[in-house]
This record gives sequence, C-alpha cells and structure tokens, in this order.
Amino acid sequence: MRRGVYRSRQVVRRQLLVAAVVVLAAAGIWFGMSGRSLLGSSPTTTTAPPPTSTTTTVPPTNTTTTTPVGPPATIGAYQVATAQLTLVENPGPTQRPLPTTIWYPETGGARPLLVFSQGFWTAVATYDPLITDWASAGFVVAAPTYPHTNPPPHEGTPSTPTGTNIKAGEDIVHHPADLRFVIQSVLSTAGQAGNALTGRIDPSEVGLVGHSDGGDVSLAVAADSAQRTASVKAVAVLSGAELVNFFGGTYFTPSLPAVPLLAVQSRTDTVSFPSCSVQLYDGAPQPKWYLQLDGVSHLAGYMTAPTRTVVARVTTRFFDAELAHQASAMATVSSVADTAVSTISNGPQAPAQPGPPDCDATP
Repeated sequence: MRRGVYRSRQVVRRQLLVAAVVVLAAAGIWFGMSGRSLLGSSPTTTTAPPPTSTTTTVPPTNTTTTTPVGPPATIGAYQVATAQLTLVENPGPTQRPLPTTIWYPETGGARPLLVFSQGFWTAVATYDPLITDWASAGFVVAAPTYPHTNPPPHEGTPSTPTGTNIKAGEDIVHHPADLRFVIQSVLSTAGQAGNALTGRIDPSEVGLVGHSDGGDVSLAVAADSAQRTASVKAVAVLSGAELVNFFGGTYFTPSLPAVPLLAVQSRTDTVSFPSCSVQLYDGAPQPKWYLQLDGVSHLAGYMTAPTRTVVARVTTRFFDAELAHQASAMATVSSVADTAVSTISNGPQAPAQPGPPDCDATP
C-alpha cells in the first residue's frame, strides 16, 4: 500500500493484497479493482516537483472531432460530446504522456471546468457514467490518464513473476505536477482558436474531483501548501486522504485561501479507511460538506445506483454553488443527499468513522 501508516501497521495485510492483485491482473479482471495503489513501497522522494516545473504548451490541433457520448446521463439535460487531447509533459527522455479525454455540453458558452483524477489501476472509462452526468449538468470535464498507474501493462515498467507489467505506487509523487500541467494545457487549448474546446471553458472557474489516489492528488493541488495552484476554486474528494509524506507541505494552511471541500466516503469501504476522509474533512476550514455512503465498496459507490446518482447530484450541486454562481444550490442539498444509502453534514467535524486515527503518519 502506498500510505505510510498502512506500511507501518498493515504489512501482512499488504502482502496478502499484493498477491491478490497479481492474480486478478493475470486474469485480466480490471473493472473490479479497488482503485488504490496497493503495490507501492515507501517513496524514495517525498517532495514532488515545484509548481513551475512543467511549462510545455499543448497546440490546439490536439483536439479531435467531437463524438457522441454514452451511456445517457441521469441528472442533466445537456447533450454531451467528447474530445481528446494528446498531452506530453516534459518532452524528452523523462516525458510523461497524459492523454486526456474531455466531456462537454454540446450547446452553450463558456462553462466551469472540472478536472477528474482516476483511482489507482482504474481506467478513466470506468467512470464514464459519473463524468457524463457532470457534463450533462453543464460542466466541461477533463480526465487525464496518469502514466504507470493506469491498468497495466505499462511500457518500460517492471513485471511481476507471472509476467504482469506493473508500476510501484510511488509514481503518485509526480501526479500533482501532472495535474497542474493538465489544468494549464486544457485552459490554454480552450483559449486558442480552431479546436473543439475554443470558447467553451471559463478559466476563472476551475474545480477538481478525484477518486481514491485521484482524490489524494486533487486534494493536494487544491489545499497542500507545496502543491496548490491558485486557479482551483473547489475540490471534491471521493474516498481520498492527505498524503503529507508523498507531497510535502501542509494541508489547509491558514495563510492560504480556503478552498470549499466536499468529502465523499463509504462507511463500509475496506480499501480507503473512512477515518482518512474524516481526518481531511476535520482539518479543512468552512465551507465544507461530508457525504457519507452506506453499504457500498470502495469503487461500487461511484459506479452503481442508487449511490452513484446521489454522488452525481450532490457533487453537481456543490460545484454549481462554488463554480457556477448558484449560491443556493447547497441550501437544500439534503433533499438529494439524505436517503436510505447516504447522509450529508456540514458541521466542523465529520461523523465518527472506522479506521486508524492518523492516515499520513511517517513510515
């Protein structure tokens, strides 16, 4: 596992999980993967590159012809199309390809941008229904595929004894810089003429959302003093945590502007401990909300009804309030959030949850 506290307290559990992951990988069963970086060892570098380390500009010709999207959305009224960006960070021997899919409403003008970060070994396409919901509700959504932590095989990375190609979970230290690069590149493309994104994005309204490892990365770029970018106005963390030992810096530093937070977590998640979401939520300033899901696993809560629909509706209201200037959107959020499988709160502390008390302890 990639979190320090997991390594120090759950060594035997990690070994069993690694063995299980290898067997599943060899069988080619990826959709059911939990989405966490269960194979990582302690990182050799605890500080990611500074925010100014990526400056490559993407040309507007990287967008493709738009295509219709399926499956149909369940919460929004806009027809959705997609485009592709072929992004390469740090061209040369250390290049990091970051192919990025864009979902966007086919009609209307400039809209808020959401950048979605995938979970470990969980393909971006897995989240298509949820992302399509956000786009159908009026957001442009960009979702990069991160190098090495997408479902294998990965070119040029180690293999297991069974031949399954893997990359250790410590590659996550590079993901905040990757995410900043994607934000910059998408906004740059939308500001240029002659491509599918021209004029479709409001560069002053950028939000981040991510699942699992992607939630960790999104939180870092929104609220970690060593990784933050000022363009981010709101963040939704789906089953994530703080990763001080990987990303450096300090979360929610009083000297930084408060970034509105929505934390989403299943109480029955056995991969990302619910207490980790409590830790990040309790440390965050207001405004913030905690959406608790019940009876679903680490990934299924965002993939299957009825919880996926709840998550789509609540996250949409959250970003409507914080990015789309609909101040009242969260005033009645309980009408869609308080159900038989979910509850929402916005007090100073989240409801008590199971798991270790410290999710970013030193290894």
